[in-house]
Amino acid sequence: MITHPQERGFTLLKTTFNEDAPLNVQYSPQKYQPKGSHRGSAARAVPVHLSLYQAEKEAPKKEMHKKNLLAALKNYEKNLPSLMAHLRRDMTHMGADSLAPYYLYSSVPYATAATRLLLDKEVLTNEEREELLHVQGELRTALLSLIEKEGLFESQGGEFQHYSSSVGYVNPLGGLALIPLAEECGKGGHFQPSTGILNVE
Repeated sequence: MITHPQERGFTLLKTTFNEDAPLNVQYSPQKYQPKGSHRGSAARAVPVHLSLYQAEKEAPKKEMHKKNLLAALKNYEKNLPSLMAHLRRDMTHMGADSLAPYYLYSSVPYATAATRLLLDKEVLTNEEREELLHVQGELRTALLSLIEKEGLFESQGGEFQHYSSSVGYVNPLGGLALIPLAEECGKGGHFQPSTGILNVE
């Protein structure tokens, strides 16, 4: 939906939250519940608001989506320790916020891509730029802490076997998340910093 936007899909995305509570993104479209939490929505809000920001053509609405995306990234960084903690446990949703072990790796490539995109393409205030750089730094630290001694990312589910297949996707997703953070790759020559999962060229 991010790389191939379709109006129907984005209309559906807009049903996952209310405009007065953009960080409370529902698990399922058209089933919005006002009691949804920022923590429970942290992994969903970034891809949703990134998609809407990418697709919007009208300047006033794009600015609104930019603000929502910035807020979603700050919320993601704030709840990153929770997402990392749940990565290591068994089974699916748990607790009042219904966090699941598969939320981190499926969402972090969009979080790092969004920071790179906004820093490279958007006109930002000094405060917004500092906030994004802070989020970017925290994401980098978190991702590097998940790389184990053999050079692979920590698998989902820890010692449990319910997510044994996760070794097949955590490394590609973790690698995609790291690409936008590797700014040194864009220095010199013809190379440019990459947005990772958002690159469609």
